[in-house]
Amino acid sequence: MKKLRLYIDTSILGGIFDTEDLKRVKTAQLLLELIKDGTYEGFISRLTIEEVFDAPEKIHLSLQNRIVETGFIIAVRRLVNSVNLRMGYNPIEIISPEEVIGNGEMGL
Repeated sequence: MKKLRLYIDTSILGGIFDTEDLKRVKTAQLLLELIKDGTYEGFISRLTIEEVFDAPEKIHLSLQNRIVETGFIIAVRRLVNSVNLRMGYNPIEIISPEEVIGNGEMGL
């Protein structure tokens, strides 16, 4: 069975540092752990990496380490969708971390 492939953007990575919504922090951490453990396959774009580098130093270094530690595969959504369409596949969908880990509408 194929692993679900997830595109991760900075809103999810930023969830780790949310000081007002602890549920968001836990969800982001769990999602990243599921990618690290191989349950899901994680993808990030070059734009996401650039946004991480533009973050404040403390966040920048932490996210940089997390990206390397998690083993994300770098992909550009638009490019992936154009390849998918040319090959007869459907475009990818963007869903929330809660939907992926089972706390939302599309829980698996």
